[in-house]
Amino acid sequence: MSTPDRESVEFTCDGTRIDAWFYRGGNYSGVRGVDLSPLVVMAHGLGGTKNMQLDAYAQRFVAAG
Repeated sequence: MSTPDRESVEFTCDGTRIDAWFYRGGNYSGVRGVDLSPLVVMAHGLGGTKNMQLDAYAQRFVAAG
């Protein structure tokens, strides 16, 4: 599922490819890409993936600002 608030991103860390979703907070000013919202990093434990309902939690954090 794609939402307007979510971007798919990927990067490499210590040789491991990371595939993630990035949600912009409600305080995104658009000025030089500054977002004044707090940063929250969420991940499942062992064996879990981002497709296992993490999006529902992320959407609630974004809605709460």
